Amino acid sequence: MTKLNRYRRDGISLDEAVEQFLAATGEAEATGILYTPRRCLVVRIRRGSDGPVFEHPKEQPVDAYEARVFTGEAELRWLNDPTPTACHQAVVISERDLAEPVASWDRNELTATKVLDQQYLLWGETDSGAQPDGWVRLSTARVGAYWVPIDARPGPKQQVCLRTREYLQRARYGNVVVAEERLVGFELEGMVPGSGHGE
Repeated sequence: MTKLNRYRRDGISLDEAVEQFLAATGEAEATGILYTPRRCLVVRIRRGSDGPVFEHPKEQPVDAYEARVFTGEAELRWLNDPTPTACHQAVVISERDLAEPVASWDRNELTATKVLDQQYLLWGETDSGAQPDGWVRLSTARVGAYWVPIDARPGPKQQVCLRTREYLQRARYGNVVVAEERLVGFELEGMVPGSGHGE
């Protein structure tokens, strides 16, 4: 059995939610997937003196209506409320008990009967253009080009995976369902997770 903690708070801005998430996890940076009215951006997020700093090689991320921010051990999900009440929703999931300020959010637990480590293969391959340190550009004719933060140095025409962790529960009539999924990180295909080198 694996316990997954779920923390929730309403009426919190994205910047404030990210700042509290980083403080509670003890991390100096995280990866974020931001959904804006124009596009989806993958960003690197660092602690700053005046709040979180959202970094991208080509664009300044603005006006996100949904965000998924994650480290290797926890994930923050944030959803914008465009109404005058601004009741934005933030949820953090983690297998370990988190510190303040997230520890004071509303909390419940999910008990998983089994946990599966999974991965999704991203569209595109690394191209031959200049790659800023800590970033790779993936491109394909079908979806164009986009940037993903990865510390490892890619080779030509290499692919990238998004690693996830699935939490399974037994449902009615003996069925097993994926009750929750947590984003973990990006890796070059064929890399040993978290090692920085190939298998």
